[in-house]
Amino acid sequence: MSESTQRLNKYQQLIRWQVTHNSWGWDVVRIFLGLALAVRGIVFLLNPETLAELAPGRDLSQVSSLVAYTHLIGGLLLALGFMTRIAALIQLPIMANASFFVALEWGLASSNQSLELSLMVLFLLSLMLIFGAGKFSVDYRLFGADRLATWASETSSWPRWLCILQECLSDIAMLIKRDSDIHPSEITDEKLFMNRRSFMAKASAAAVGGAVLAGPVKAASDDDDLTPWETVTGYNNFYEFGTGKADPAKNATKFITDEWSVKVTGKVEEERTWDLEELIAGFTIEERIYRHRCVEGWSMVVPWNGFPLGDLIKRLKPTSEAKYVSFTTLYDVRRMPGQLSRVLPWPYVEGLRLDEAMNPLTLMVTGVYGKKLPPQNGAPIRLIIPWKYGFKGGKSIVRINFSKRQPLTTWNEAIPHEYGFYANVNPEVDHPRWTQATERRLGEFFRRDTLMFNGYAEEVESLYSGMNLRKYY
Repeated sequence: MSESTQRLNKYQQLIRWQVTHNSWGWDVVRIFLGLALAVRGIVFLLNPETLAELAPGRDLSQVSSLVAYTHLIGGLLLALGFMTRIAALIQLPIMANASFFVALEWGLASSNQSLELSLMVLFLLSLMLIFGAGKFSVDYRLFGADRLATWASETSSWPRWLCILQECLSDIAMLIKRDSDIHPSEITDEKLFMNRRSFMAKASAAAVGGAVLAGPVKAASDDDDLTPWETVTGYNNFYEFGTGKADPAKNATKFITDEWSVKVTGKVEEERTWDLEELIAGFTIEERIYRHRCVEGWSMVVPWNGFPLGDLIKRLKPTSEAKYVSFTTLYDVRRMPGQLSRVLPWPYVEGLRLDEAMNPLTLMVTGVYGKKLPPQNGAPIRLIIPWKYGFKGGKSIVRINFSKRQPLTTWNEAIPHEYGFYANVNPEVDHPRWTQATERRLGEFFRRDTLMFNGYAEEVESLYSGMNLRKYY
């Protein structure tokens, strides 16, 4: 394990401790601090001389209103636990100035104890910036459990304060985004999409080499509205192209998938390298509308185009010794610049038990929304297992390996105490950094309850009969 990964693990252990030991006491401290700062702001507004008395000899007339309103607004946001990190961030410069340039002149153990109080408030605000709000907050209701460690894993090379600011700003954008922000031409109307589905799916089939078209299969409930195309293709985790959600779409524009091949190895009758068109020729391309659940606590509903992995496995003819199958993503730093980062051990590998792979829901995907699969979504071929967290679905696959023993997978290798091999969606087993009891469906304001196995329990729960799903997470 690299030195950077070890440092990352230590940081994530700190966050995990905070999350697992979080209680109402943390929220009491936040609420009290927020109300105290808000009251301070009101006092400064009603009596500006009070601020001048705290800094004798200094002209604060130009900033008194700024200080007052920052304390008032930031304090109220802290008390509510709404945009908690931004509320802490905007007050840190004021409290740092108060501690080191104003109260420092009073010294320790002064009659008004200004230095001690300022340092205590500065310390608490720093903790709020790092850890965010607790469970009794607006942030938790809107966004779920603390997401700080997302930055640790996604942007480990960034200065930490920039990561925090980035996430705070993305929270604001998610809340204030209006329908008018999206150009009408960018939105595919669902009724129009349904009418054009057959034509577009044929185009997708043709794009991957003569596969046969089948009708749509709706594997999500009628209550699950499709996530818009621009979100499905613009909000992605694909670290090979960058760790930000928008990085894959931005950095994969020149990714070429022509003359793609897949190497098949391990416990099979014949090890060989297949041209992609030959590998999938003759398979029926279906449309599957699946729920897609990320371990980070957000979800989508996506109309994928593909064929059952089980059909492909039958073609590849694994031997009786094969118990597992793994999938390896392309490793090419020239084409995938994110692989220059040491955020993960490359190449990316994921795996399944063979019975999981043979389940009819497990899909090899070549398209989405009836179109050819975009690079940022894993072109030209990727894996979707709808009852598991999204990171189990390998993208841009170049190798399929059958083995007798459980394969080593990337996230499990990098952070084994956080990412298990199975990664089944389970609302009763939280990730150390994110609650799994609820999720934020992209495009919706409020969180919704997470379904066991992502709503596919009837089809897959027999695969895990008698297993302790807390142990085998």
